[in-house]
Amino acid sequence: MKLTVKAVRASEAAHILRRALGPVRAWDKALDEMRRDDEAHYLGLRLEPYGRRRDRTGYPRPVYLLDNVIEFIRQAREAAPHPVNSGHVQIFEVEIDTAITCPWQALTLTTKPSSTVH
Repeated sequence: MKLTVKAVRASEAAHILRRALGPVRAWDKALDEMRRDDEAHYLGLRLEPYGRRRDRTGYPRPVYLLDNVIEFIRQAREAAPHPVNSGHVQIFEVEIDTAITCPWQALTLTTKPSSTVH
């Protein structure tokens, strides 16, 4: 079954995490560690990309589903209280197929026109 869901690039996911959880980690590095190392985590929690999308340079980059990022924040706040800040991030829509069960590196996603949330 195909769905259209909101997604963000890795840099935007790191920005959301920093705004929601604070500078307790270098979130871009933490996400990179979680992508590369199966043992890496934050408070026992892992956030992994759903798939990848080609950027302006043509290279595939990791894409995180916004719902997964928000759920990670919710679980992290339950594990340890953090300051809450708001921020501006670019959210875009991608089509996903819930029947496909392969590693995120193998999923190339198609992007719908992007929108900015302020």
